[in-house]
Amino acid sequence: METLVKRAVRKVGKLFSSDAPPRRKPVPLRNPYSIQTANPTSRSAVDEYWGDYTIKSEPFATAQETLDFHQWRSDHFHKSYEFKGFWDDHRGKVLLDYGCGPGHDLLGFSLFSKPAKIYGIDISHKALSLAGHNVGLHNIPPDRLELIQTGDLTDRIPLPDASVDYVHCCGVVHHTSKPEVILREFHRVLKPGGRGLLMAYNRNSIFFHLYVAYARRFLDPQFSGCTADQVFAQSTDGPKCPVSRCYEAAEFSALCASAGFDVNFVGGFVACNELDLWHMHAARALQDYRLVDPHKAFLKELDWDEKGLPLYRGKYAGIGGTYRINKR
Repeated sequence: METLVKRAVRKVGKLFSSDAPPRRKPVPLRNPYSIQTANPTSRSAVDEYWGDYTIKSEPFATAQETLDFHQWRSDHFHKSYEFKGFWDDHRGKVLLDYGCGPGHDLLGFSLFSKPAKIYGIDISHKALSLAGHNVGLHNIPPDRLELIQTGDLTDRIPLPDASVDYVHCCGVVHHTSKPEVILREFHRVLKPGGRGLLMAYNRNSIFFHLYVAYARRFLDPQFSGCTADQVFAQSTDGPKCPVSRCYEAAEFSALCASAGFDVNFVGGFVACNELDLWHMHAARALQDYRLVDPHKAFLKELDWDEKGLPLYRGKYAGIGGTYRINKR
C-alpha cells in the first residue's frame, strides 16, 4: 500500500488530467487522416468548453512516447486497462470510439485489439487532430481509421444503422447534455448482438464520498454551503466544465437498459490519487460530525484487496465506473 501511495497523482482537483511523465521539446502537430464534419444545427456550452479544453493536449514526438504514456496510464489508473479490454480480440470487427478525445483509447485498440476499422468521433476538431497525429505515429493505414466531428446536441450519430460491432465510450456520457439520446444511438448503430463498454463517473468511490463530500466541501472555504453534487461538478475536468455527473451503478445501468441494453457493472477503476486521498483524509473524516451518511457509511463499509485497492460490496470503488453492454 505504501508503494502505491508514493506513486499517487497529486493534482486531485483534475482527476483525469493529472501531470503525465515529462516529454521532450514540443513537436508540430501532423495529422495524416482527414476529419469529416457532421455539422450540428446548434452548439451548446459543452461544445464550446470541450472544443478548447483537451486532456493531454500536446502531440507526442514518437511512437514510443505514446506507448510510454499508455504504461503510465495503466500504472496510475488501477484496473482501467483490464476493465477497458484493450487486449480483447476485435480482429475483423468495426469499432466506434465515441468521444475519442486525443485518441489514447483509440490508439490502444488499434495496436492491441486490431479491429478492421475504427470510427473516432468527438465534438472537438482539436482533439481529433491530436488523435490523428498520435495514431499516425504508428502508421495505422487510413482505411482502418475514420475521424468524425459531431456536436453535443446532435440527435444522430453520423453512422448507418447496424454498422458497428463494438462501441467504446470512456469518460464522455457524464459530460453530455443528452445522455439518453447518445445511448439510444449506440443501440441503433450496433449490429444485432453487438457489444460495448461505457465509463461514467462512479458515485460509490473514494473520490466522491471522501474528497468531494468531505475534503472539498468542508475543508475548502470556496465550497461552503454547496451540495456534494455541486462540488463534484467543479472537481473533475476543470471548475468551468459545464456538465459533470456521477452515477450510482443502478442508476446508470437503468439508463442503459432503457436504451435497449443488457448491462453489467464491472466496477470502478481506481485512480492512484484516490489512494492518496484515503490516507490523507479518511481517519479525520470518519471522526467529523459534519460528514453524514451515506458518505460515512460508504467509507466504513470499504474492503481492500490483496494489492490495497478499495472494494465496495465486492466491486472496485474507484471513480471510473465501467459498464459492459450488450444489444438485446
